[in-house]
Amino acid sequence: MKQFKIFLVTLVALALAMPAFAAVNVKMKGDFQNYFQYSNNAQFYATGDSARDTDDSDFRYNSRVRLTWIAEDDEKKVRGTLGTEFDITAGYGDDFGETRNGPGGNFEGDRTNFELRWAFIDFELPFDAASRVYMGLMPAEMNPWIYCDNAMG
Repeated sequence: MKQFKIFLVTLVALALAMPAFAAVNVKMKGDFQNYFQYSNNAQFYATGDSARDTDDSDFRYNSRVRLTWIAEDDEKKVRGTLGTEFDITAGYGDDFGETRNGPGGNFEGDRTNFELRWAFIDFELPFDAASRVYMGLMPAEMNPWIYCDNAMG
């Protein structure tokens, strides 16, 4: 019976604190790209005998979905960002569903079908409201002509 009372008190406390939990804004934005190409390299889909002995047909398909979720409190003191990318590539001499760079990843995961692009938090410093701290995997840019990519920081 004592455990039930503790559970009931905890449930009432959570119910009373619910308005404080509801003060979170969640935004989602994204980008969906589809590319398709077929060519037979200037033979213009000839059905008769061709002067070329090789098959110059070219087929490519690429699909990319980039989604970004941003969650922040209503006072904008703490914000978390999660960005993902899903890729499917066919053609380029690869099997369907493989990336053209092959399996595995590199510094920021470009060689995979699922890429975690961004995962970072930023928050306002309690002693200086004009300053914010950013931590995690985020976009980093020096100069677009020199370096612009995702980086840990």
